[in-house]
This record gives sequence, C-alpha cells and structure tokens, in this order.
Amino acid sequence: MAQENLARRLDVLAEDGLDPRHYDLPGSALMSRAEAALRDLVLGRVAALPGRVVIRRDAARADFPA
Repeated sequence: MAQENLARRLDVLAEDGLDPRHYDLPGSALMSRAEAALRDLVLGRVAALPGRVVIRRDAARADFPA
C-alpha cells in the first residue's frame, strides 16, 4: 500500500514544480525515483509555481549526501 501511494505521488510531482518524466527512468526502482525527486526538492531544483513562495536554497549548505 505504501509503495502504491508513493508511486501515485511521484506521478503528480508537477504539483511541486518537478517534471514527473524526469523521474520515470526505465529500469529505475521506485525508491531510486523517489530519492532523486526528494534530492531535487531539498536542493530547490524546482520550477517557480504561480501563487507559491519561491524558496532559494544553497546546495552546499543542504548537507545532502552525494
């Protein structure tokens, strides 16, 4: 059930300013797709969305594992 919910959430990443197609790589495991999307969210690699505050992040200070 949790994996199904995660897969559905990855399908609607556009709501968060990400393009779901960037995370739908052939042969990618679900958790790998989710990790890539989370990394982009944490590092602020999202499109500016109308009506939302733009959050600027410094990737060097995010301390996200390479």
